[in-house]
This record gives sequence, C-alpha cells and structure tokens, in this order.
Amino acid sequence: MTNLLKITLLSLVYVTSTLATTFRPTPPERLIYDSHAVVHGVFNGQTYKKLPSGQVVTEGLFTVIKSAGIKHNDVLNKNAFRIMYPGGEWQDVTYKVFGSPKFKLGEEVVLMLRNSKYGYTVNSLLAGKFKVERNRDEGVMLRSSVFPNHEKYGVISYEEFNEIVRDKFGEELHEIFSDRYVNRVTKKKVVDSQITVRSRDGREPASTENEPEGVSTTIWLAIIFGVMGALFLKSVSRAKKN
Repeated sequence: MTNLLKITLLSLVYVTSTLATTFRPTPPERLIYDSHAVVHGVFNGQTYKKLPSGQVVTEGLFTVIKSAGIKHNDVLNKNAFRIMYPGGEWQDVTYKVFGSPKFKLGEEVVLMLRNSKYGYTVNSLLAGKFKVERNRDEGVMLRSSVFPNHEKYGVISYEEFNEIVRDKFGEELHEIFSDRYVNRVTKKKVVDSQITVRSRDGREPASTENEPEGVSTTIWLAIIFGVMGALFLKSVSRAKKN
C-alpha cells in the first residue's frame, strides 16, 4: 500500500504525455504553402506557459534575421520573438510530446509557422524546422530536422527555398523589423495627439510669436493715458492750493 502511494505521488510530480506522431517525407513546397509565415532566426532560450485550453506549451525565444508573411505589429521585439510548440514544464510537472521540435542555444534555423489565437506555432512540429548550414562550395543550405538524410527532401538550397516563399507570400525572406520602426510610430502618435488637442481648443497655443500686433500698441496707450491723467490731477491740485 505504501509503495502504491509513493508511485501515485511520483506520477503527479512527473507526467509524460505522449502523442503518436508519424512523419512522412514531405516536399518543402507543401510545408510552405500550408504555413502562415516563415521565419529565419536564432534560438535564444525558452519559457513555459499554460494556455487557457489547458495545454502546456514551450515558448521559444528567437532573434529574427529574416521573415515572410509576418506583420510589423506581430513583433514587439525582434530579439525575443515568441514561437510556441507543444510540451514543457508546469508546476513541477513535465509534459513530453514526441515529435515536438527541440532547439540548442544559438542554433540558426528556418521555421514554418502557423498563426493561432494564442500566437505563432511551429507548423507540423519537427517537420517545420530546418537547420541552416553554410559551406564554401554550396553556399547556404537548409536541412530538414525530421528527414536530414532523405535523398529528395533532406536538403534544399536557401535560394531555392526563398523562391518557393516568394511564390507563396509574394515576398522573399527579408529583414523588415527594426528599432527605428517603433520610434517612428511613437513620434507619429505624439504629433497626432498635439493636433488633436489643438483642434479641441479651436485655436493655436499661446506664444510670443503668435501674439496679435495690437497688443503692444494697446499697452503703450494705456501707459501714456495713465501718465497724462496723473499729471492732470497734479496740476489741478496745485491750482486749488493757489
């Protein structure tokens, strides 16, 4: 009875969730056309989260080098772009999903993505991950993570892959995110807010440059008339005394 209790407690601390995943050799064209976006980036680390649906996922953090199919406002920080894949750890419980991609720190990859209501996920699990390889003779090549040695679909050149991306998204993999974009938006918002305040008041903010020309004249006339009035009262006072 004691042993059974121990086993039960241990099973609550460590849970392995397995999903039967069968991969078949798939041409890159099919993976790309089944994706919502493609990202070329470097793996920086990971965190875990539990979705409202109850699924535990890993959020990989990537530095975006190039991308296609992603909007500007989808990336708050190009050095910490979040991509989800199933499995992870939550409250001292480990969830494993066979076929889910794994990454090494600093690993350079190209990922096929799908956009869900919770964020971007790796399309087709491990099949949606290609490792970036460079050599002098062949240039930049992409190697499949699920069938790295497949004669037909194991390796594809970056150039050929980019042509397929262009056919799908109407654009090649390219760098579209920068810190300047964020600053440009912020400055535009400030200008718009100033215009809005100005239109509410119905007039320009007061300034020395925009003062009406008659203001200075009116002030001087008031001073002159004041001095003249004082002199007049003084002369009347002297006349009475005499």
